[in-house]
Amino acid sequence: MVTALGGGILRDILIDSLPPATFSDWRYLLVAAVGSLVAFAFGSSLSRLSTPILLLDAAGLSLFAVTGASKAIDVGVGAAQAVILGTLTGVGGGTVRDMLIARVPVILRHELYAIPAMLAGVVVVVTERMDLYGLPAAVAAATLCFVLRVVALRLRLNAPRPPGTGDP
Repeated sequence: MVTALGGGILRDILIDSLPPATFSDWRYLLVAAVGSLVAFAFGSSLSRLSTPILLLDAAGLSLFAVTGASKAIDVGVGAAQAVILGTLTGVGGGTVRDMLIARVPVILRHELYAIPAMLAGVVVVVTERMDLYGLPAAVAAATLCFVLRVVALRLRLNAPRPPGTGDP
């Protein structure tokens, strides 16, 4: 539940959209609860499905990053803030989950995770500023995020690190 809803809750608190959408629309909780129950019931079997799970995670990252940036724009924040809030929406739940189980969050490891979400937010902001934002632009932003994440997983591409730094 934390993974699915955490980023959106954090975003909504930061933009003063209270109560967070998760608590005012029962469908968010229903989808997260069903996902949680499936993971609980079939947890041992899910390890064999790591590739589909990674693809679904990339799709979720893409969707949340785009909707997060879009919602941020709708409440009138600036361009940079919308990109940050889109990224937070995409990566926030997983980051909180990892912290709760004492694991180094994905965004602090070598993987490209936050960068694709950030780029999706940039596409949302740029197309909105150009008065081109709509479903096609949202799909393009989400597709960009998804493709970058999947390519990074496939090719084991990592986020750039400052020279001389070790693992976190």
